[in-house]
Amino acid sequence: MTFVILFIPFMANAFFGKNSTGGTSVIYLDDTRIKIDGGFIEWYDSAEISVRGKGVETTINVDNSSSNEVRSFNVSVNNINPEITKILGLSEKEIKKEKNSISFPVKVEANKVAVYKLTPELPKDEFMFMVFGESRGGPNVFQRIIGDINYRKPLFAISCGDMVEKPSSSDYKDFMKQINSVTVPFLTVAGSSEILGGNRRLYEDFLGSPYYSFDFMNSHFIIVDNGDNRISEDQFLWLENDLMQNKSINTFVFMHMPPYDPRPGKEHPMKLGEQFRRLSAILEKYKVSRVFTAGVHGYYKKDQGGVPYIITGGGGSELVSLDSFYNYVLVDVKGDKVKDKLIKLTFPPLGWYDSLKVKVKLSLKNSFTTHPILSSFAALICLFVLFSVLKLFRRRFSRRTKRRLSL
Repeated sequence: MTFVILFIPFMANAFFGKNSTGGTSVIYLDDTRIKIDGGFIEWYDSAEISVRGKGVETTINVDNSSSNEVRSFNVSVNNINPEITKILGLSEKEIKKEKNSISFPVKVEANKVAVYKLTPELPKDEFMFMVFGESRGGPNVFQRIIGDINYRKPLFAISCGDMVEKPSSSDYKDFMKQINSVTVPFLTVAGSSEILGGNRRLYEDFLGSPYYSFDFMNSHFIIVDNGDNRISEDQFLWLENDLMQNKSINTFVFMHMPPYDPRPGKEHPMKLGEQFRRLSAILEKYKVSRVFTAGVHGYYKKDQGGVPYIITGGGGSELVSLDSFYNYVLVDVKGDKVKDKLIKLTFPPLGWYDSLKVKVKLSLKNSFTTHPILSSFAALICLFVLFSVLKLFRRRFSRRTKRRLSL
C-alpha cells in the first residue's frame, strides 16, 4: 500500500512530464540555469516553466552561457496584475495576458544570458496596498474581500495568515481556487493553521518561502515567519541583516502573531515573550513604518516604541468579542507619507435566532475567558436548574400517562 501511494505521484509526474519544485527559485534545464527573483517556480518541463510571483516585480534570469545550443521555452507568470505589467525588452505582441497571468516565449542564444523583468507601470509615484488576515472558516467574508480587491485594484493584497482550516493538500487546493479570481498580486504570510505542527512543506509547495523581502519604488516590504509563535535564529539574523542593508524611505513588516496582545488585561507579550521582545527591539531599532499582523480576530492599532502595530484579523473567522468586526486595512503611500485606513465590513443583519446564537456564544466565550471560576459555577447552577425543570416535566407527564391508562 505504501509503495502504491509513493508510486502514483511519481508516475503522474513522469506521465505528464511536469516537475514540481517545492517552492524553489532555481532550476537547471540541461546546461541552462534559470533563476527567479520575486517569485518561485511552481512546475516545469522541457517546454514550459510556470512561475508564481511573490512580490510586485518578478525577474527571470536565463543563463545559457555554458551551453552550445539555443534554449527555447515558454514562461507563464501568475499572481500578477497583467493590466499594468510590462516586460522590459518585449513588445505587447509577444505577450499573452490573461486574468492574473502573463505568458511569453523565451529564446536565448548559445553562450548567452538573457534577463526578463516584469514590472508594473504606474501613472504616479504613489500606490496603495490592502492588508487583512484570519479568513479561514468565513467564505462569505473572504469572497467579499476578494471582490473589494478586484474593485479597488491595489498594487497588491496580503493576507497575514490563517487562510486554510488545516495544512492539507485539499485545503490548500481549495484556497488556491479561491484566490485564482484575484486580479492583482495576492501575497501571503504563514499563519498558525498553515504550519500546524511546524510543517512548512505544503506551504512552500503552494506559496513559496515563508519569509522574504522585496522592494518597490521607495518602499521595502518584509514578510516574517512567526506563525508557530517562534522565530528561528537564522531568520533573526536574516531579518536584522535585511533591515541593516535597507535604504528605502518606508519599511513595512507583515507577520502572523503580534509581538504584543493589545486586549485589556493582556498587555504582556504573547507566547515565547523573550523572542517577541527581541523582535520588537529590532523593529524599533530600524524604525519601521508599520507592522501588520493577524493573530487576534478583530482590529487593533497600537504604537509600541515608536512603531505603529496594526492587527487586522477580521477576514472571516469567528470574531473575538461582541464589539469586534470584520475588516481590512488600506494603506496609501505617497513619497514618505503613509496613511492607513480601516475598512469595516458590514453584512445584512442576521435573523433573530442566528443573531441571538452568535451573541450568546461570544458572551459565554468572553465570560469563561475573563472569569473562568465564576462562569463555571454559574454554568453548573444553570445545568442544575435545567435538570430540575426537565425532571419536573417528566413527573407531570408520567402522572398524566398513568391517569389515562387507569381510565
